[in-house]
Amino acid sequence: MIGFFLPCILILSLTAIMNFTSATKATPEGSISSGMPDIKDPNLRVESVSEGLELPTSIAFLARNDILVLEKDKGTVPRIVNDNMLPEPLLDVNVANKNERGMLGLAVTASEKYPTYVFLYYTESAEDGNDDCPRSNHCNPGNEPLGNRLYRYEYANDKLLNPKLMLDLPATPGPSHNGGSLIIGPDNDVYLSIGDVRSESIQNISSIDGRGGILRITQDGQEVGEGIIGNSRPLNLYYAYGIRNSFGMDFDPLTGKQTKLYLIQRICWTLAENQNTIHLSLHGQEP
Repeated sequence: MIGFFLPCILILSLTAIMNFTSATKATPEGSISSGMPDIKDPNLRVESVSEGLELPTSIAFLARNDILVLEKDKGTVPRIVNDNMLPEPLLDVNVANKNERGMLGLAVTASEKYPTYVFLYYTESAEDGNDDCPRSNHCNPGNEPLGNRLYRYEYANDKLLNPKLMLDLPATPGPSHNGGSLIIGPDNDVYLSIGDVRSESIQNISSIDGRGGILRITQDGQEVGEGIIGNSRPLNLYYAYGIRNSFGMDFDPLTGKQTKLYLIQRICWTLAENQNTIHLSLHGQEP
């Protein structure tokens, strides 16, 4: 399950720290209305940035006051510049969108070595929303998604160009537990969290096929070092295994240490580590 969908975007600003949350409409003097965050820290303030988005799932900055957003069911990537959403999205792709499928994960990276890359994780489909899934753990046969796929795009001339398929992961049986948390680590590698996609067999290591874990690749789509489970693909992509369905993850922004990754999810079966510390947060609480 994606933790929540944002009806609009607001910025919580603190010196050197920026975070985002869901909200409806701000009220004066720190009071709250339905859906507003209850701000206790006087150093924080809430600013409305944009409204009118449909089921946004993720955001990332291209530059200061230049934001990309994902719209889950539409398969679109709107762009917000100086608090104004541009008339046309940067990208529109076909996605299966029942339950937790759709346009799910977003990460942006820029450096002197590479062009500006935009990584997108979504449940690709031949047609928008043509999957037939009456329940969160069952889909009727026919019109299956093409896959849960991670693409790398190059951002240039106000366009997303040259898509490169980085990971092609299972999207069935589904339609829930597709994960979607996507970040660039301090090592400049790409980290993607994907759930079990409603497959109980993934609890058995012999059935591992790219689901149920945190996967790590380089920005060119190559594996990083030795695998924690095995040395053949996709076993050598796993940074952690046993992820039922994560809501979010990030490295410690204060220390910047690669070895401290925080993961928010509901249930964990088994966690494999490779000289890394992963802190699990269950419903926002340290276990």
